[in-house]
Amino acid sequence: MIGLAQHESTLHFMQSISQSRYNNPAMTPRYKATVGLPGLSSIYFQYGNSGFAYKHLVTPRDEDDSLQLTLNEFYNKLGAKNYVNFNFNVDLFHLAFKVNPRVHFMFNITPKSYNRIMFPKDIVGLVVDGNELGETMTLSPETESIQYLEYGIGGSYKIDRFWTVGARFKYLKGISNVSSESTRLDLTTTQDYHINVVGEGLFRTSGISQFIDGDIDIQGYSDVMALMGNTGFALDLGATFKPMDKLTVGLSMVDIGSIRWTKNLTNYVLDSDSANFTFRGFDIGNLLNGEAEGFSETIDSLSNNIEPYKEDGEAYSTFLPGRMYLSGSYLLARNLTANLLLMGELYNGRFNAGVSANIHKEFGRRMSMSVSYTANNRSFNNLGMGLSFNLKPIQLYFVSDNLLSAPVALLTSGEMNPYLRGVQNLNLRFGLNLVFGWDKDEEGISTPPNF
Repeated sequence: MIGLAQHESTLHFMQSISQSRYNNPAMTPRYKATVGLPGLSSIYFQYGNSGFAYKHLVTPRDEDDSLQLTLNEFYNKLGAKNYVNFNFNVDLFHLAFKVNPRVHFMFNITPKSYNRIMFPKDIVGLVVDGNELGETMTLSPETESIQYLEYGIGGSYKIDRFWTVGARFKYLKGISNVSSESTRLDLTTTQDYHINVVGEGLFRTSGISQFIDGDIDIQGYSDVMALMGNTGFALDLGATFKPMDKLTVGLSMVDIGSIRWTKNLTNYVLDSDSANFTFRGFDIGNLLNGEAEGFSETIDSLSNNIEPYKEDGEAYSTFLPGRMYLSGSYLLARNLTANLLLMGELYNGRFNAGVSANIHKEFGRRMSMSVSYTANNRSFNNLGMGLSFNLKPIQLYFVSDNLLSAPVALLTSGEMNPYLRGVQNLNLRFGLNLVFGWDKDEEGISTPPNF
């Protein structure tokens, strides 16, 4: 099944930015030392969905420039399952330095948040086409949310002129989690025009009920650490191989690991025996006359029957969204490379793949720039750009996989609306590092960079 990935493609080939090693720990950075300023060195935001955009739901009228809903077009763009996600992370600390010509070291402390919701196509279909007699529509949503603090330590080792390998070990402290299991919400229209709704499902949570119930009382550092009582581990592995002077190939696997949730466990359960509701209709005339009693009773009955109940949960584990990158870089000219990246993500049995083409240019030690095109998540209009300004000891950078799409829309149409209405995936990473010691061994290189 297809999920929704959280790849960063443009950052992958920007060797002067130490954070590019998050995609492949075997990368060799251009600076001998990088110190990330707390909370400023790397701020990352990502929104994405699996194949629809605002323009498919709302379109302007030609005659009066007002807006209209186009539910049929929106419905036709949807897949059987549709995913929306929002991800965020920020480096609290980042340190990378060259130990010797063969060894590079890196350490980071990063809180991360992954949030994903799935809604089935039938939810919109119920509004667009209704439900035929005897037909059962599946309206079952799914949700996955993970918040944790990552402590990462690792580095790279240059075996010889052909091979470089890297690894990073991650100690994880889980903050909160929501995982849906075996969810089912079916709607059936019977032959006598009654509507029957049956729900069933299990939502495992850790660290959620205390926020819902307002049982949080944070007065010091110990209270903060008590929220992170769940433990996990993960591993990043990578390698680069240079079969010829102008070609470098890279392979990496990132976030291979899981978190064990043991604290503040609560299950929210829908039982098919109790979560069962039949709507037999009400007198619409009474509602129009202001007599809402029958309507209110119907809504109350639906709410009471479909509302999940709470129970104490048992310890459980969740895997991180594991990612894989296969990359190739070819030297076109001095400090100019053409790059290709194949990406894949596996999470909860769902696999997503993407591809990105990239041109990267180093303008000496002062500036670097990447331009990319990425196809991912049924989205094919992603023009990305990365800029790094290296004014030692300060390095300022901005990287996005669809940053160029906004100015392209502005130049072609004179406004930003086409970009905003058509965007499906939006990510941005920016930050401020302190950098020291441009590696003279790499200056003016005649071979492509390791990544």
